[in-house]
Amino acid sequence: MDLRQLFKWTAVCSVIFAAIVLIYYVIAVAANGFMVLSTAPLTADRIIELAQSSGNHVNAGLDLLTYFLWIPTLVGLFVIVRVRAPGRAYVGGAFAAFALACFSMASVLAMVALTNAQGTVTEALKQDLEMLYSIYFPLTSVGTVAVALLSLLWGLALRPQPGVSRIVGYLFLVQVALIVLMTIVSVAQLDVLANVGFLVSCLVAIALWGYVGALLWEASRKAEGRGAAVTVSESERMAIPRG
Repeated sequence: MDLRQLFKWTAVCSVIFAAIVLIYYVIAVAANGFMVLSTAPLTADRIIELAQSSGNHVNAGLDLLTYFLWIPTLVGLFVIVRVRAPGRAYVGGAFAAFALACFSMASVLAMVALTNAQGTVTEALKQDLEMLYSIYFPLTSVGTVAVALLSLLWGLALRPQPGVSRIVGYLFLVQVALIVLMTIVSVAQLDVLANVGFLVSCLVAIALWGYVGALLWEASRKAEGRGAAVTVSESERMAIPRG
């Protein structure tokens, strides 16, 4: 796969990813109401309650699906950032890989917890759910920190660039600020602000990955233009009389 095809494919993945973020939020609100998030520790009883909603199971499935879109999108974006800031690209890429590992394991644990919570409620089941949560919470926390560092590095790399790159850079930096604010709100256990923050975070994510799609598509057109220029140059060279 050449760069033009890579950028086109990852641009489509990024736009679909943005659309799924929107669908995820709509389903979450439909299943749980506006107060989707709770800053209180997630108990076994709460997991069992969440498992009763089919919408939460749909979102758990969507969560797993997003990795097939997020990974190629990050690869395409990495190629762009590497040209402009190689150091930040590689360090940010390392944080991206770490975040993906943490979140993918957390997503599988969430799916297992929701599935198990549909069984007969016993003390053993509650202990299993609490154990799963004790692993899930650190994974998501560490993964969120990795995403913040990735967003900071790639945001700083793209912000000085013109056009869509600058917008993507600023959106990455806004995402960092939102992660910090959401962490503070969660520690303070302010549920209403946490859910307002969740809404704003989803809107920023939709805008971010939509613009990333535009940036990747723009890169594919530039790569196609360079390819055409190379072809013309070769044709002209072959037309030069020899001897």
